[in-house]
Amino acid sequence: QQYGKTDRRAYLARRGFTVVDYSTTVQLTEAVKAKAEVKLDAAMPSKPLQVSLNFQQKGKQLGRIQVSVAATDYEKERQAVELAMEEASEAIQGGANIQKVDVTERGVVIRLKTDGGLKF
Repeated sequence: QQYGKTDRRAYLARRGFTVVDYSTTVQLTEAVKAKAEVKLDAAMPSKPLQVSLNFQQKGKQLGRIQVSVAATDYEKERQAVELAMEEASEAIQGGANIQKVDVTERGVVIRLKTDGGLKF
């Protein structure tokens, strides 16, 4: 009801599916992950990735994360969202305001649904 009659989430909820926010999705994914995580060796080379928040055509740099060169996109995304929750928790709103997370070679871009009161 909170999303309106034409919203996809409301449609799925009426059909009996459970609708959760982004942070709950990340937690559920970690809980049911079948394969064991690779133990990262201290000698494994790492590289910095820039993390930024984007809303429409505006962007804000949050900082950098250090990731292993063998890290998966999922691990990079998880670290970037954790940084964003620490640095801009009111804009992220516990993951509910995240529309999409793009992982590239140079950085991670977190796209927001609303500006969340963040000054760009």
